[in-house]
Amino acid sequence: NSPVEYFNKYPGRFTLLHIKDQKELGQSGMVGFDAIFNNINTAGTKYLIVEVEEYNFTPEESVKQSLDYLLNSSFVKKSYEKE
Repeated sequence: NSPVEYFNKYPGRFTLLHIKDQKELGQSGMVGFDAIFNNINTAGTKYLIVEVEEYNFTPEESVKQSLDYLLNSSFVKKSYEKE
């Protein structure tokens, strides 16, 4: 099952999401972040933890690339844009 199926089945119950990818976010192609974040309101998410399994760069650069990916993605800005 996809995360979105669970969001729809149990709306509002996912106040904390722990998202993990194999490489820097947006680079592995293994996780459909757009679908997850486009349904974040249905999920009821207020908090987000991001984890990277393997680094292609130093940990600091890996975190920077992952954060840049999130902040520059239109689907994240809908829900998590800085006020």
